[in-house]
Amino acid sequence: MSAALVVKPARVAEGLLLATLVLAPWAYGCAPETWRYSLSALLLAAGALWFSATPPAEGAAWRWRLALLGLPTLGVTQMVLGTSGSPSETADATLQVLAVLAALAAWTEIAADRRAAVRIATVLVGSAFLQALFAVLQHALAPRTIYGRVPTVAQMPFGSFVNHNHFAGFVEMAAPLAVGGARGLWRRAGGPTPQSSPAHFARVT
Repeated sequence: MSAALVVKPARVAEGLLLATLVLAPWAYGCAPETWRYSLSALLLAAGALWFSATPPAEGAAWRWRLALLGLPTLGVTQMVLGTSGSPSETADATLQVLAVLAALAAWTEIAADRRAAVRIATVLVGSAFLQALFAVLQHALAPRTIYGRVPTVAQMPFGSFVNHNHFAGFVEMAAPLAVGGARGLWRRAGGPTPQSSPAHFARVT
């Protein structure tokens, strides 16, 4: 097989993580259990791929990985010792925390590369922009609905999220990146220009 056709596991891991940023919000914010567990599985798979494909971490990076394992280890310890008040809920929380921490650890190392950091910012800002556009249009046409249906698990949906606060949190993640990107364009241009506004950065990404 041609070397050009070989996809490195680390690239696959990054692609999976980027895909979660794009797809997760549209599945009702992954609030339903099926989507929530699917998201956790994707994050765990991406994290496992990344750490298996990258050299063993050394120094501060290695300590960072070990520190992230502390919280899920606490949950496992509670279940093994029988000290959990609700083993099923502890297992559920431990799984989700492990998935999120695996993604966080991988993102932290991936984003050390400037080009990768730009890809992450571009995908997140673009995803938030599309979500905001969809949310405004949907609210104008059919308030309190998601995809034209009234959700049974929420009273205040917005966008594709069953909770309007979840929508706000998602969009707020992208806002600092849009401002930071605009500041970078501003500095590169030597001053304010129409191209250095956060809105322009959101459009071009």
